[in-house]
Amino acid sequence: MRSKNQADIDLIIKQAYDRFMECVSAESKNFDNAKNCLNEILQSLSTINVDSASSLGQRVSTLKSLINQKILVPGKQEETKEGNVDYSQKFAELGARFIQNPTRKFSDLKGMDEIKRNLRATLIYPFVYKDLSREFGISLGGGVLLYGPPGNGKTLLAEAIAGEAGISFIELNPAYLYNEYFGRYEKNIADLFRLTRETAPNLLFLDEVESLIPRRETSDQSVIKRGVTQLLIEINRLMTENTGGTVIVAATNLPWEIDPAMLRPGRFDQKIYVTLPSSLDRLEIIKDQLNKGYYSRDVDASLIAHRTEGFSFADLIYLFKRATQQAFFQSVEKGTKEHIKMDDILNQISLVKRVYSLDLIRKYELFNNQS
Repeated sequence: MRSKNQADIDLIIKQAYDRFMECVSAESKNFDNAKNCLNEILQSLSTINVDSASSLGQRVSTLKSLINQKILVPGKQEETKEGNVDYSQKFAELGARFIQNPTRKFSDLKGMDEIKRNLRATLIYPFVYKDLSREFGISLGGGVLLYGPPGNGKTLLAEAIAGEAGISFIELNPAYLYNEYFGRYEKNIADLFRLTRETAPNLLFLDEVESLIPRRETSDQSVIKRGVTQLLIEINRLMTENTGGTVIVAATNLPWEIDPAMLRPGRFDQKIYVTLPSSLDRLEIIKDQLNKGYYSRDVDASLIAHRTEGFSFADLIYLFKRATQQAFFQSVEKGTKEHIKMDDILNQISLVKRVYSLDLIRKYELFNNQS
């Protein structure tokens, strides 16, 4: 007699039948074929056999989770027409966004002139001037850690690096990569880096990297420790081989929570503090916003820059968004097109909630001095 677990597994497979329709031929769409197909997929992923799942101690919830997380994907998805690999789909299955030809450039980001200059010299120019870089013995790629308060353009900066260098951009959502089942988290990491090597030259952007590589001594979860170890192995391999040219850019708001092993030379050689905009940076951002909107002539960019000390890049954009919405509302109410006036902007400044305490800024400064 079948065990209760086996019966439950059969029921789950039957309920998931529609998800695996592509595995079954049009002439013989039946439950047995669907079950056999699912059994093959399970064996290839985790060596779990449906019929022996109970004896291996696998819980029914494990199979449910695999189905719900879409790890078991129907049909062949690795090829598109003409045999070309669909890397956008393959990266998407790992929670990553793949942009083959990113268009964002440094000119789209105002301020950060010194940071841009540093990145051009160390990361971008080797791709742009490949022959000259070879003559100087400079290799393509490398590792960069961007850290600092949230809302200051770290993600935009990473995409702009890829756009300036003329390479593909890969943005990872760490939450999709994580998996608590034994061996699956490490496999996801290995698959990510395999695809990264196949699509080089490119830039791999690891946002919220502290969630991927937390301090191992502070984590009591073995899966986290194994994941950090696997990630270190993959980064070492990529940096050592890196013949195709891959830039790894990691971003974090909490650099002190990253495992120290990740920060040593050879992994993230550059650690760049992306600070709150300076007064000159704020002025440049404000002037850029004024060029995009319907503002009256009384708007004083210098005064706004002075009154917004401590604002992040995102805070400044939000300020002008609120002022624009207010002018739009007034235009609708009055039935005439209203300019965005200086008072509209000044009235909104006090309503923008800044979240950066002096203690937090000091913590960033201390990390910066120790790096």
